[in-house]
Amino acid sequence: MERHSLAMERINPKSQSGVNDPEAVSVESACRDHGAIDAWLRFHEEQKNTPMSIFPTKRLSRYSESFFHRITKELAPKLRHSNPVRLWSAGSGFDYVSLKLKATYGDSIEITIFDVSRECILANKRAFEENGLRADFVVGDLFNATYVGEFDMVFNTGLLEHFQREEQEVLLRVFSDSLRPGGEYLTYVPYAGGRLYNRCMKRMKTRGVWQFGPETPIATFRNLGSGDLILKEEFPLDALHQLTFLRPAYPLLGLAFLPATAAVMRLPDIFEPSLMRLIGGYGLYARFEKPLKEGRDASSA
Repeated sequence: MERHSLAMERINPKSQSGVNDPEAVSVESACRDHGAIDAWLRFHEEQKNTPMSIFPTKRLSRYSESFFHRITKELAPKLRHSNPVRLWSAGSGFDYVSLKLKATYGDSIEITIFDVSRECILANKRAFEENGLRADFVVGDLFNATYVGEFDMVFNTGLLEHFQREEQEVLLRVFSDSLRPGGEYLTYVPYAGGRLYNRCMKRMKTRGVWQFGPETPIATFRNLGSGDLILKEEFPLDALHQLTFLRPAYPLLGLAFLPATAAVMRLPDIFEPSLMRLIGGYGLYARFEKPLKEGRDASSA
């Protein structure tokens, strides 16, 4: 397979707001036939006139809320040290999770928000600035990212499933290189065992309403080469979130079941366990860890 490449010219001066200026970054596609990147850029170009909600207290979607809580759980022990915890949102999209993290933890964390879409990065930058929050914003290609030992945690959602296996392994090595010893990589991707989601995705592709490019839901990360990263845990989450795909996949059926779907979504503690057994989870959550170097303790990492 011939890997795509995006050229990136990036020396990012600090703007007056204290964040890197996306306008100082030039990104050009050297190979425009990579379906995932083309679809991503096209989607955010179409969305650029739809303002991102600027409120960090905004309720997140079910799967984003789940991922936010997983991040906060892993952040807790890292926050006990005096230095800010450095996070990399690698392939950010419209980054409500990072916005909420920064609003929650303030100067205890430093976040780099990184995406190939300039429209996406500009939307994130505006949302942060309008809430008086600071971050580092970068437009660039993850495959060519050169961070080495800079972050305590790397995270993303809905990224790896858009790439082929060897590209996934390249990205895992990029994330591994970017982490300090003892750092973690957290990800959340569509799950191959999500029966309703997979059926709805196929139906949306048939109807021509699928916007997200090539996608292959993932069953497990256990057999994936991941550089120095060690897979610590993985499990499916959020069976209920699959219900949100009913209406775009089957408009008449989704409309007919809309009241019932809304009622079920309001009672997750009751319906989530049953739906998990019936249709599986929407997403697969995975947490990787970069081992501490021999003879070096966590406090010096």
